[in-house]
Amino acid sequence: MNKHGTVMTTQLSELIKRADKAAIVRFSTDENTDRTNSCSLETYDGPGDPANVVPCRYTILAAGPIWSGGKQNEALRLYRCYQDVLAMAKQNEIRTIGLPSKISGFPDKMAALVAQGAVEDFLMQHPGSFEKIIWIFPDTAAKQTFDILMN
Repeated sequence: MNKHGTVMTTQLSELIKRADKAAIVRFSTDENTDRTNSCSLETYDGPGDPANVVPCRYTILAAGPIWSGGKQNEALRLYRCYQDVLAMAKQNEIRTIGLPSKISGFPDKMAALVAQGAVEDFLMQHPGSFEKIIWIFPDTAAKQTFDILMN
């Protein structure tokens, strides 16, 4: 992997399917532990120009939890998912990363709090790991929620 590559984590699998030769790291999770237990780097040879479809060099796909009303440790599982993605990027010396600010099914405020907490904790434990972290907002409501929590 390129030391200064960019990673975007996303649930938008349709974008990935259309990407041309995008390097994809796939995580598989162990349902019993809720932890990532393996990953692999692969290339996808699909149609389309990756610069127009997914503006990144690498994509880390992580299986995040599905919101079930908060009764199945979803917040903790989401926190671990963000931590695992950051660890994978750091391990591969990727210096710029884009992260989703909103997770499908999660309440906006909870998703934003978990995302921010996971990133802040990781950076406190691993200062200088990234040059830039970019939050990806799927809509203006998610951005507004995030902005309120950041202030």
